[in-house]
Amino acid sequence: MVSSLSIRVPSSAPADYPISYNKLVQLPESVLALIAFFTLFRFFKRYGLRQLLFLDDLQEDSLLIRRGYSRELDKAFRYLAWILFPSFIVEVAHKIIFFSTVKISLPCNVCPGNIPVNPIMFVLVLASWVYRTGVFLLVCVLFRLTCELQILRFEGLHKLFDGCESGAGVIFKEHVRIKKQLSFTSHRYRFFIISCLVTITVSQFGSLWLVLGFNNEKNFFNSGDLVVRGLPF
Repeated sequence: MVSSLSIRVPSSAPADYPISYNKLVQLPESVLALIAFFTLFRFFKRYGLRQLLFLDDLQEDSLLIRRGYSRELDKAFRYLAWILFPSFIVEVAHKIIFFSTVKISLPCNVCPGNIPVNPIMFVLVLASWVYRTGVFLLVCVLFRLTCELQILRFEGLHKLFDGCESGAGVIFKEHVRIKKQLSFTSHRYRFFIISCLVTITVSQFGSLWLVLGFNNEKNFFNSGDLVVRGLPF
């Protein structure tokens, strides 16, 4: 927020100045991070991590399902890193161009003139991007984990149908348990999914309008923020 408000555009700046789409990107990213933060806050306050990921209920599952879920847990944060790292490289490249071109103007009583403002703001903006994107993707990873568990349980239920030794009562009990946990998952993530859907849809239409509504040349220099936002989202 400080970065967006303190950037000054020279009067002689060309139409492709890199600030063109910066504020358009910063607002949706911050809104998504805010939604994700309050979602995580509510989750951990009400449920805790074990209940959120249905870890306590795994004792009722077969060894095959427990092993499969353990593998998914191990891979979850690798998925998060695989999404974040390439996007971070592109973000660093764009912000190097951005802060080597723009001028940051802060009040003298806040920041004396002998302090290198641009490098400091560069580091803070990158840290802010990692935090906001990471918080948003963390909720997505948690949602994916709960869905993977239910997929494993559906596969186990399918094997119960195939096995002649399984009674109707066992199959019905397992079906009811899966249905109940799917309902819990749907209700827990409903606010996050709908809010993010609305935010991303509105911001994408806004981006599309700006990109197609003006005839100036679009390149990584002046619209790289849109590229970086599109990579993780």
